[in-house]
Amino acid sequence: MDWLSHISQVNWLAVLLAFISSMAIGSVWYMPAVLGKRWMAAIIGAMS
Repeated sequence: MDWLSHISQVNWLAVLLAFISSMAIGSVWYMPAVLGKRWMAAIIGAMS
């Protein structure tokens, strides 16, 4: 249980900001208007 003592030293604000920014970038990345159509075409092309 040594890892429990290290959890209090985590910068939770940085973890939260990293999570929010990754979700924002991911949601923009997969939007059909941005790159979603190209991404889906690449996935379909790779499957066949």
